[in-house]
This record gives sequence, structure tokens and C-alpha cells, in this order.
Amino acid sequence: MSRSFSVAVVGATGLVGEAILDLLNERELPISTLQLVASDATAGRRIEYKGGYLRVANVEGFDFSAVDVALFAVPPAVSAKYSPQAAEQGCVVVDLSGIWLADPQVPVVLPGINEAALDDVRERNLVAVPAGIAAQIAPLLACLLEHQVPAQISLTAMLPASAAGRDGVEELARQTARLLNSQDPEAKVFPAQSAFVTLTAGVKACGSGTLAPAQSTRLALQRLFPVLAGRVQCQVARVPVFFGQSVSFGWFGDSPMGVDEALASFAGAGLGIADIDETQRGQAVSADLDSDNLRIHELAGSDDGRTLGLWVSADNVRYGAALKGVQIVELLLKDYL
Repeated sequence: MSRSFSVAVVGATGLVGEAILDLLNERELPISTLQLVASDATAGRRIEYKGGYLRVANVEGFDFSAVDVALFAVPPAVSAKYSPQAAEQGCVVVDLSGIWLADPQVPVVLPGINEAALDDVRERNLVAVPAGIAAQIAPLLACLLEHQVPAQISLTAMLPASAAGRDGVEELARQTARLLNSQDPEAKVFPAQSAFVTLTAGVKACGSGTLAPAQSTRLALQRLFPVLAGRVQCQVARVPVFFGQSVSFGWFGDSPMGVDEALASFAGAGLGIADIDETQRGQAVSADLDSDNLRIHELAGSDDGRTLGLWVSADNVRYGAALKGVQIVELLLKDYL
């Protein structure tokens, strides 16, 4: 008889936590017990799951010793406090917050990129799974690096309000309503008005506790692909949309690589390539996204063949965070526990 496991979702009432539960509900994982955990503010809620209801436990004082794997979908400060406690109690922590990206003792792993790094997961009982921009760009880099190492890659990302969690979505909605009624926007999560404007993301965390995205993106990509150390340039803006993240990706090679060659690599990896309607002057880059895949737009090359440029979009909550965490949990349950 195959073994079954106890799994906890920490941050179960947040946007990413809800997407994780949807994925677990859709997939057949060998889970005997699923525990839902959140902060004091939402502990005690009952959440529907697989035809029944589960009560959300309070992370404060939660006993992780009875849990095999805990998936942390929480702000960095929360993970910094509680994930070491869970790991010390023997639970393997899969962390999406980004707080452990800079710790060389913690493996940084993305499914389909460097899964062998999970071999060391039991040394700390902790694995960092990059989310957001890095999760979106890494599959493209894995394809292109099979051909050559670039002189530089340049990223310009447009983050939706949901990149700052439920608080970010609610603030954008609230500010939009207030401004339409000639009221002050009252910025709390973001450092300034986010409705109807574009903000630079800055170099510090925003009010939700998320890490500075440009810095964490560079760090994550360099941990995943050490050959890119010093070659990643990233700028980030926050745009007034609720969901869907788009990144302008520039590849600057030392030798030519054609558009057709890049397209073939992406197609071979199963990456989604949007149809281009030549009669249109533009396309919506973050609308009607496939929740479980990327969408690549407007791939173009330079005259000398050394530069590639494209847009890549994704569902930032499900694809860019929840799916990656669940896939790592699947790998752990299958091969490492």
C-alpha cells in the first residue's frame, strides 16, 4: 500500500493560499490529512474542500511535528518567524515568500528547472520556491540557455495589484471608487496612489510585506542559473490592474540566435505562444490568460540576430506562485519523503 502524507497550507485564506487549495482539489496527491493554517485574523474560518469543510487553525502555536510538508504562502516576515519553527519540528517547508532566497544553505528550486536541488532539502527541511517574475521568466531562460549564455538579459515587469496580495487588490478597488467620487485615495499598502497611475516598485518592501521585486528577481534567477550572475538587469513598475503580470524580456547574446530557433525551443518546452493578428495595432498582454501556462507575445529579433525581445504574460497568483509550490510538494511526496 502506498504511503499517504499530512500536508499543511500556511496562508490558506490569502489569494495564493486559495489558489493552492483549488489546485490540490483538482489533483490527486497522496494526502491523508490537509491542515489549513493562517494568522489570528482569519483563524477559525471554515473553508470548503473536496465536498467537506476544513477549519483554519492559528499559526501561532500550531504543531508542525505531525505534518510532513507545509506550503508557506505568506508574507516574508511571517515566514521568517514560523517556517524555521516548522522545519525544526521535522516538517519540510516549501516557502513562496522569497525570504530564504539569499540563504546559501537553503535550496532554491523551480519545477522543471533544477529539481535535483531537492536532494539537499532534508539538511534544513526548507526549500525556497521563487514566485512572481522569476517563476515567469525561468522557463524561457532554461530554453535559451541550451543554445548560449547571453551577455545580458533585461527585464521590465508590470506588476498587478494582486502581486501585493489581497490587501493590494482591495486597495486598488477602494482607491478607484474613492477617486471616482472625488475623494482622497488613501494609500496604505502602496506608498502612493495606485489607481489610474503607474508606480515604480522601488527598492523596499511595500506595505503588504512583499520583498522588493527587482532585487529578489535578480537573486532568484542567479540562484537558479549561476551562469547569469551579474548578467540580469531588472526594472519593475506597478500598474493599475488587478490580476495578470506581464514582463518585457530582452536577450542580448554574444552570437546570433534566430527568432525561429527561439520559437522552436519555446514550443518544444510546451510554452504558450500567442497568435499575432497583423491587422491589430496591439494586443492585451494580461487579459484571458491561461491559468496554468505562460503566453508569449511579439517575439522579434535585431538585424544582427544577437538580440531577442518579447512580452511574456502569466496569471501571477496561480501560475506564478500557487502552481509552482504545489508542483514542488508533488515532487517531495513522490520522491523525497
